[in-house]
Amino acid sequence: MTLVYYEVKGNYDGSDALDRDVSKQAQASWTAARTGAGYSVANIGDSIHYPRIWTQGNKSSGGTFYSVKRTFIPFNIPSRFNLTKQDPYNAFVANSTKTLHVYKAELRTRSSTYTVSTGGLIKYYLGKVKLVKGTGSYTGGTPGASDFDVITDLVPYDDESGVTISGTNLDLQDTELNATALNDINKLFGSNQGGQFTICMMNYEHDYLNSDPISAYDVSGVLEKQYYHGCNIYAGDHATLTYGPLLMLYYNTTKGKSSLTANSGKMVIKSGKVIL
Repeated sequence: MTLVYYEVKGNYDGSDALDRDVSKQAQASWTAARTGAGYSVANIGDSIHYPRIWTQGNKSSGGTFYSVKRTFIPFNIPSRFNLTKQDPYNAFVANSTKTLHVYKAELRTRSSTYTVSTGGLIKYYLGKVKLVKGTGSYTGGTPGASDFDVITDLVPYDDESGVTISGTNLDLQDTELNATALNDINKLFGSNQGGQFTICMMNYEHDYLNSDPISAYDVSGVLEKQYYHGCNIYAGDHATLTYGPLLMLYYNTTKGKSSLTANSGKMVIKSGKVIL
C-alpha cells in the first residue's frame, strides 16, 4: 500500500480557503429561516465555522425570531489523469489511469471549544450535524448567499443519523461519505480536469430534520430568552492551516490502494515522497 501526502493551500492566490458560513437570521417563522437565499456570509479570514440554529424572543410581536447558519466547504478534486504530474515519484499511476477509482472518502474536521450551558435565559446545546450536497448557484469560486437554500434539493452525503462534533477543542472527527458523494467525486476524479466538490454542513436535529426549535425551547415574547443548538469547527482560514477541514480520498491503483488528503481550496503537492 502506498500513501501519498498532499497539501492544499487556502486559495488560488494562497490567501483564502473559500469555505464559508452562510446564514439567514431573525426571521419571523421557522420556514422563512430555512428557505430562500441567505443574506449573511462569513468574511475571508474567519477561523471558525458555526453550523447551528438559534432563536431569540421577539418582544415587540410577542413571538420568536429564528436563525439558521450553514457551512459550505468546497474542495478541488484532482483529475486522475493529472496525478502523475503532481506526483512524479508515483510513476506506476501512469500505467493505470483508466482504472483509478476513489473507493472511500472521509471528511475530517477539528472541533473548536463549544460550551454547553442549559441554565438561565440563554441556553447552549451541543448539536449534531448532517453533511449534504452543496447546491444552488455554487459552481466554482466562493459560496454566497444564494447557496444557502440547499434544502430545495437535499442530497445527503453521509449515512449517519447525525454526526456528533465534540465540544472539546481540537478533537478530530472523521466522517465517511456515502455512495452518492463517492459517485460525485468519481465523476470529477475521472474527468480530464477534475473540479470542485462542495459539502454543506448543517444542523441535524432542527435544520436537517425540519424540527421547529420552539418545540424544544419556547422563547416567545421575552427578548432576553435565547436558544442555541450547534457546534464549532475550525475553518480553512485558521492561522494553523492543518486545523481546517480535510477531504481524504482513497483510490484504487494497479498496485494496491493509495490515499491522498486535501484541504478546501486548491491542490498542490506538499511532498514528493512516497511513503511505503
